[in-house]
Amino acid sequence: MRPLGYPIIGNLIDFATKGTPRLCQELELQYGKIFKFWFAAQPWVVVSDPEIARKLALRFNTRPGFDALNVLPHSELVLQQKGLFVTTDMALWGIARRAFDTSLLPPASLAQYTPTMDNCMLRLVNRLKQFASSGETVDMWRELGDMTLEVVRLRGGVRVRCSEQEQCLGKDLVAACRTIFKQASIQEASAYVPLQLLLPSSFSPAIRWIANKLPDAKHIKGLQARAHIRDVSATLIAGWRAAHNKVPDTNITTTKQNGHHSTTQPVIDVDATPAAATTAAAAAATAATATAATAAAAAAVKRETAEPSPFKISNRSFLSALLSGLGEGAVPAGKQARKLDDEEIVQQALNFILAGYETSSNALAFTIYLLAVNPTAEARVLQEVDAFGRSRPITTADLDQFPYVDAVFKEILRLHSPAAFTIRAATEELTVMGKRIPSGAVLVFPSHTFHNSEEFWARPSEFLPQRFLPEGQRELGPTTVNAHTPYGMGARGCPGYKFANQEAKIVLVRLFQTFTFTLTPGMPKIPRTATGLTTGPADGAAWLFLNPLKRWQYRSIPGPVGWPIIGNLVGFAVKGVPGLCQELEPKHGKILKFWFASQPWVVISDPEIARKLSLRFNTRPTFNALNVLPHSELKVQALGVFETHDMVLWRSARKGFDTSLLIPASLAQHAPIMDRCVMQLVTKLKGVASSGETVNMWRELGDMTLEVVGECAYGIDFHSVVDGRECTDEQQLLGRQLVEACRTVFKQASILEASAYVPLQLLMPRVLSPVVRWLANTFPDAKQTEALKARRHIRDVSKTLMAGWRAAHPKDAEVEQTEVERTDPSSRQHGNAAAPAAAPSGPPAVQISDRSFLGTLLTERRDGDAAVGKHFRQLDDDEVIQQAITFILAGYETTANTLAFAVYLLAVNPEAEARLIAEVDAFGRSNHIAASDLDQAGLKDHLSEIRIMAAPAVQCVCGEFPFTDAVVKETLRLHNPAAFTIRIAVEELQVLGKTVPKDAVLVFPSHTFHNAEEFWPRPSEFLPQRFLPEGQEKLGPTTANAHMPFGIGARMCPGYKFAQQEAKISLVRLYQNFTFALAPGMPKAPRTVTGITTGPADGVPVTVHSRK
Repeated sequence: MRPLGYPIIGNLIDFATKGTPRLCQELELQYGKIFKFWFAAQPWVVVSDPEIARKLALRFNTRPGFDALNVLPHSELVLQQKGLFVTTDMALWGIARRAFDTSLLPPASLAQYTPTMDNCMLRLVNRLKQFASSGETVDMWRELGDMTLEVVRLRGGVRVRCSEQEQCLGKDLVAACRTIFKQASIQEASAYVPLQLLLPSSFSPAIRWIANKLPDAKHIKGLQARAHIRDVSATLIAGWRAAHNKVPDTNITTTKQNGHHSTTQPVIDVDATPAAATTAAAAAATAATATAATAAAAAAVKRETAEPSPFKISNRSFLSALLSGLGEGAVPAGKQARKLDDEEIVQQALNFILAGYETSSNALAFTIYLLAVNPTAEARVLQEVDAFGRSRPITTADLDQFPYVDAVFKEILRLHSPAAFTIRAATEELTVMGKRIPSGAVLVFPSHTFHNSEEFWARPSEFLPQRFLPEGQRELGPTTVNAHTPYGMGARGCPGYKFANQEAKIVLVRLFQTFTFTLTPGMPKIPRTATGLTTGPADGAAWLFLNPLKRWQYRSIPGPVGWPIIGNLVGFAVKGVPGLCQELEPKHGKILKFWFASQPWVVISDPEIARKLSLRFNTRPTFNALNVLPHSELKVQALGVFETHDMVLWRSARKGFDTSLLIPASLAQHAPIMDRCVMQLVTKLKGVASSGETVNMWRELGDMTLEVVGECAYGIDFHSVVDGRECTDEQQLLGRQLVEACRTVFKQASILEASAYVPLQLLMPRVLSPVVRWLANTFPDAKQTEALKARRHIRDVSKTLMAGWRAAHPKDAEVEQTEVERTDPSSRQHGNAAAPAAAPSGPPAVQISDRSFLGTLLTERRDGDAAVGKHFRQLDDDEVIQQAITFILAGYETTANTLAFAVYLLAVNPEAEARLIAEVDAFGRSNHIAASDLDQAGLKDHLSEIRIMAAPAVQCVCGEFPFTDAVVKETLRLHNPAAFTIRIAVEELQVLGKTVPKDAVLVFPSHTFHNAEEFWPRPSEFLPQRFLPEGQEKLGPTTANAHMPFGIGARMCPGYKFAQQEAKISLVRLYQNFTFALAPGMPKAPRTVTGITTGPADGVPVTVHSRK
């Protein structure tokens, strides 16, 4: 069992919001002792039984690598993998681990560190005295972080003699270590890191290459910090060798990568075999012929070795122990000597610092917090400290005098362990609790779950240090010893646990010798936690977001806090813009913002203000981030009436839409096509009704509406209602090809169906968009290839049809030839479209209907010279074709969704269905009308060979079906396919007292207007009568602008009359013949899903019943 992860990101959102500790604790209750969750595309297997976890931790000694959490170049990865906590080289691990154990576990070694810990703590005490005297508030988490970093820095080996003129090497080292530790957390890392994490692993080399060719500021800083640590380490090591007359084990050279210095250190092992020595000598000879820069760097190191160094490593430090050969141990017979080279030594020292820094400070910060809210425990700590003496210095021998302080720290590590889980790689397949775990799986042993489980602890949520003392162990202690594993388990358990315990006791004793602490007002009794690389107090941690400039610009507008990179995309994906806006409006008000990735969208939920702004601003934003089309295709796409920012082009294109879709005579010409297509669907449904099968009406209506808009756009049969028909002529073949191409283009307009490069581009900084676009078109995946092919095919077919139209209009052919020459893609790079097909010499095999949308545009272009001027111009071929594509895409799924929702709502509202049927029956179910009758009404088209049932003529559709009209309007209110209108603010403005910056994306959420109790009585109910005179007063909107299903302003949908006519003709024809019953188990209120449009999430599965 496991939670279902989202595509690409898996369970990362839960991981980010809850952290691994809480996530594992929640999931264990739901799925049991073994389950998996998705860390992006990587499954992690969680084993929540401490006994099994211990056995597996002993069995598997390999930690998985997390190269996806950084974008370091390969050379840096090689260096990083030499550290104790990362290496998979077990020989190296054994030597390094012995060095850690020898330096950090024996009492004599630990005793050497006590003075350093105490001195660092006394400096913090002196600093805190200043805060105590001033009464200022201080963040103890940060103060303790500085102190623990100073401890591990000094014990790592840096002892520095600094004059006023000299740079303090230790402070530089501290700063570099802070940078590395900070960037080990995904929230603070380079923007390339989350990008790499969210992509398939096959993209990782490309992301890593881009990150190091075009590094962002954080990546540069991280590389510089790593290079600086190695440079400082090389200086310290050289000084140590000079002081101990040691022969260097390595030649140190300086290289340059991506403009940032780093060091490489080829090993020359003095104990190597003759063959190895020969190889080493060859390497030395090669190094001798290095560049002048490399030789200079080597000479600098030589000078550092020869001259007394002002920087000395303490002989009692961890680094000194490593240089002295600590941990190498005896060499088994027949084995070659194995020593740590300089790079390996430096990595162990760096691991020591990173592992001992924030873990200790987090545990100590939680201790201060919990003692502050548990006065009884605090009093007992003070009593124990006072018994020891408030001014007495601390030695190692004194630490046993603080059993309660020790118990406090153990209880802190139980409740809030900084390292909340242990992780291993399964090196072989195994079966755990009946579940098969494949080789290579990432195993997670969640100590936080063990520590907080009622199965293993009495009163686990309470802070009770006495459970670790003899007095409380029987009643409050763990039921199994493996239920307390704050330092991990198995051979890879933390080697510094005694060091950490000793440091914690010294710190707590020193602090409570001098102070008590009170939380600032408003802090909760139970500390909130935040999990990054470690688990720490959430209210002490700073969160750095991307796009700080935009966050500042939009600071006055309330809204939810977005995650780095993805913003509120998860809420957008789960709820869609309609659900998200409706949910946020009660919380944040009539104006709010949310984050579409790193782009803020400003939502205005007042319909009156929305109307004014829609009239004021006429520009729609482009969404180029939602595709990875090449630049030439983007230029072509931007020619459409919904996309273009060229207002002369927009007015010219819009004029063509209005002529074809708004004028009653033009609408009348489209009615027979609508009627014929819906009658084809009726014929198909009769077969379904007789068989008793369940049919998804959403899909059937989608095929029907695609045929309608396709034929109305091009004037040829789109051949989509009955896919099984054979193509009998060239026209049908072209129609079928256009159907498939249009379906592909529409489908891939949704991010869930698009190329894998699209989510990649969406999550990346905008500056990298050209790089992703270039990759997508240089190395296209299957979906990108399919999309480009479909777009080219639509243009090729369109040009063939236009050539046929020109051949049928000789007068136009001469005029249009000049136009073709002007717009030939070979001379004007609008896109990848092929040149217009040459007009056939004979009669054209396929002709565009003059009454089609494309025919209207071509006729207007031929006859429209008078309209050309300052505000209008003739459309070229690419522009004409793009309007036809826009017509199809805009009119296809929107109408299908509306009709599907109407069928659904009528099926669950029998009173409304009965009233609609009564209206249809009053019109007549069996009247027939001849083609000549339609011709008199101006409606004859493609009907010469068929007779159909009484076609509801345009005037009848509006006049004789008022309830059907009300059903369509109410369906559009409840489930509007286009659930919001969107504009760009071309200037800064003030809205409801909030400053909206220039170029802001404005969202007017019609779905929110349509479903608000403020504007509609009983808004959740399906009540078509609210749009009739009888119900308008009681049920109608309180303001006219509360109903805007087709948008508002100059950019509102130009096809709204076309859509309403099609919807009413379809409903009349369907209910002349059928009623529909939802399939068993379908909910009364349809679930919705929002992509490009809002549609039924479950489709509309129904059984079809023929009316008697």
